Order: sequence, then structure tokens, then C-alpha cells
Amino acid sequence: MSATVIPVASAKSNEELTPAESAALEAYIDKDIPESDKKKLKEVLSKLDEKHRENVIHINIDGSVISNRSSNLKSLKELNKNKLDKNGNIKINTEELVTKSIDTDKEKGRVPALLGTGWKYPDYESENVKTGIYRRAVSNVGYSRLVTDIWLPKKGNGIYITDSSNEKAWAYTGAIDKDGDSIDIGLAYNYNDDPNPWDDVWGMTIQGAKEGTIVTPPEHNFQGGQSIVMDFYVYATNSIALFCAGYNRAGYYVGSTLTAELPWRYDFYGDGSGMKVKRITSIAQIYQNLNSGSEFNHANWTNVRIGQRYNPAQSQDWGLFYGFPRNQILVDYTSQSEEKVWLKAGRLYP
Repeated sequence: MSATVIPVASAKSNEELTPAESAALEAYIDKDIPESDKKKLKEVLSKLDEKHRENVIHINIDGSVISNRSSNLKSLKELNKNKLDKNGNIKINTEELVTKSIDTDKEKGRVPALLGTGWKYPDYESENVKTGIYRRAVSNVGYSRLVTDIWLPKKGNGIYITDSSNEKAWAYTGAIDKDGDSIDIGLAYNYNDDPNPWDDVWGMTIQGAKEGTIVTPPEHNFQGGQSIVMDFYVYATNSIALFCAGYNRAGYYVGSTLTAELPWRYDFYGDGSGMKVKRITSIAQIYQNLNSGSEFNHANWTNVRIGQRYNPAQSQDWGLFYGFPRNQILVDYTSQSEEKVWLKAGRLYP
């Protein structure tokens, strides 16, 4: 790797790289990547934390998907055949990556006043948005980065999905801008019918509408039954990144990054102006069925820190904690930066 030091991120979104910086970034890009993609990838990589540059999948503003690793591109095209354009390139609709947040005027909840003493129902219940069961925490205004460790269960040991065509377990983060526009990015449980625990993995994705979502390759999928690092941040205006690290399906410890550029009309900024960050544990459902029997036991969020682009050091400035429905969620709450969440499409008892 070159000894040239690349800054954590460019101060200006259109800052030109010096020849030395460009050469240093070349080391992160496979030689057979097209030159047109290399230029864009260098621009993106220069703005990411250095440890997040090794294995990157990037969604351009026009919806095209590129990567600094040719093996990723091959897998992406095989896994996303329904999203290939006439030239054989992956193309998605970035307009569908951003959704409206739950109406903030209807958000009900406060930070729990007391430390947890075991599993309890959450203190506050939110509205029924008819998307399944969820536990949600939202920060106060002024944040654009969230870093956490999260333990997630594996098949046969804590997670059970009865209808994979309608339900999916998620543990994700993201942000809400000043107008309530929301981006959700994190880990989704990829269920299949094979019997082994390693057959199901937690895959990185953006939780957009169907046409705004890509299926990531195995290198971006993580085994259950382990603690995974998640690091979400706005690396440039309306440009987001999620870095995850853990053991992948093959048993190797890897770090992977998913980045995306969002349409210009949104207001996601590195300094967190007007923004909130969030974390959600959910059994998401296309057609809500609160009695399907699916169970997610449990997600353990630990060492959660929030901040702006360069300083995710704050652990205690969360504004809201709540969920729906209250009697189908159990929470073992330790602090604003640590809690366990247990969900079931059916009644739970403390």
C-alpha cells in the first residue's frame, strides 16, 4: 500500500485529487475495473475513512452500481439479473432509496428513565404504520453518524421466520433529514429453506422500495450468532456509507462498505445540520400479520455512539425510544447506548 496519506475525507465535494493521492487510491481498485468507474471510485474512496476502502459497492446518483473489486461486480450482476439494463449494467431507481419517516408529530416516546432489570415491555408505543413489529430509537437533532456493535442471532438459535415471502428481520440504522425524508441502511436476515445455520446470513442492503434495492454478494453477508460492527455516516452532502465488519458466510473476518448518492433535493449533511440518526430492530412485513409466529430473539445493541462526520463520540443524546405493538416487544434496557431487543409476531411475556 502506498505511503501517501489520503485525508479521511475531502473538505470540498468537488476537490480534485493530487497525482500522489490518485496513485495511492489506485491500490484499492482492481486493475480490470473500467477507467470510467475508477475515476468515480477514487472520488468516493477519498472521502471514506481509510479502513472502509477495501471492499466497496457504490450506487451512483443515476442508479448505476459499481465496485472497486471485480469479483463484487460479477456477483452483483448474477444476483441482480432483474436490474440489468440493455448494456448489461446494474441500474436501480435511487428515487426509491429515500422514504418518508414516521410522522414526527405522532412519534411518542422518551428516553427510559431507569436502567433495565431484565426483559420488559417498552415504556412507549408508537402508531401502527402497518409494516410489522419494530423497536425504534431516534437521536436528537444534529447528528449524521452512528457507530455500534450489534449481536445478531443465527438460524435455529433465536430467529424463526414463518413466511419469508412476506417477512424479513432487519437491524438497521440511517438518518432523517429536516423534512422527514429518511434513509434506512443496515443488515437484513436472508432466510432460505436449507437446514444449516450457515445457510442463512445477515446481508448489507438499503431498505428502499423493491426497485431501489440491490442484493449484495456473499462478501457483504455475515454469519449470525456473532457481534458485527456497523458504522453509518454521511460522507458528503447527500452521500451515505455503511461499513460492516464480522465473519462472513465463508468464515473469514471481513470489512465491507456500501455507499450511495441520493437525489439532490434531500438534506443529508456531514455536519448533521437538521438531521437525526436512528436505529431500528424489526420484523418487517409487506402485508401486516401480527400473529404469524415469526420471532427475532434477539438483537443486542452495544457501545452505540453518535456524532457528526468526524467525531462519533456521544452516547447519551437520544430523544425517543418506542415501538409497536408494545406487547410483542421485550427490551432489556441498560442505557441509551446499550439494549437488547426481542420481537415476536405474537404475544410476548416478560
